[in-house]
Amino acid sequence: MKRFYLNAVVLLTAALLFLTGCVEDKDSISVDKTVIEVVSGGVSFNVTSNVEWTLQQSGDYNFSVSPKTGVPGSTDVKVSYVPNDTDQARNSILTIAGGSASAQVQLIQNPVEFSVSADTLKFSAQKQTLALKITSNTEWNVKGITIPQWISSITPEQGSGNGELSITVNE
Repeated sequence: MKRFYLNAVVLLTAALLFLTGCVEDKDSISVDKTVIEVVSGGVSFNVTSNVEWTLQQSGDYNFSVSPKTGVPGSTDVKVSYVPNDTDQARNSILTIAGGSASAQVQLIQNPVEFSVSADTLKFSAQKQTLALKITSNTEWNVKGITIPQWISSITPEQGSGNGELSITVNE
């Protein structure tokens, strides 16, 4: 009788090990960012999966996305875009799907904002430096403009976001 119980326990254990060893892993896809707000340039996010996947894009704007397919493992997906010079935000949903799994990334590109604190600056007849405050959500520069000889310097020549531009004039 003991031998029967021992055989039954061994058979049950073997059956359980066999059955649990045959269970397939669940399909999974995950992303390291679910909402990305951008202005101009490029950004990337990471897809981690145990299945092959494809990327579909929907929304009111199509961003440049690469790659659009992937294999199991970890893949960096790059998104590039031009500045949004409209007055409306651009939105897109990237859906990454494979097998029975999926994940989404929402891209939001706000319009470019740029303004300076004054339309004109009044300088005295002596050497003087005045400043303009810049309010911006993107990169900016003063390169490529013709600067009159009576202006000795404009610094900095470029920046990103909010900043201050110092303009120095000669005597």
